Amino acid sequence: MTRACPFTATIAHTSAAFPPWWVWDELGKGWRVNGGAALLALASATFYGLSSALQQRAAKQERPRPALDPRLLLRLLSRPMWMFGWLPDGAATVLQALAL
Repeated sequence: MTRACPFTATIAHTSAAFPPWWVWDELGKGWRVNGGAALLALASATFYGLSSALQQRAAKQERPRPALDPRLLLRLLSRPMWMFGWLPDGAATVLQALAL
């Protein structure tokens, strides 16, 4: 059964194991939010923000160089904080996939 949602184009009912963000309440009360998916998405956004902050902080410690210097990536790869920034990025990707 498919119903139009005011916030998205269309939502089709899926299995109970992976319900969508907005589901139609079968009791006729209207649209309701899937709280678990919302919390996973919020955690994902937090981890994406942490990842960006860590990588940006490590990149700011580099001396200014000409634009598009290809050696910048090599220098950043040697910085532990920039490499550590990839961990929350990976976790955020997993959380976002679970939220969907």
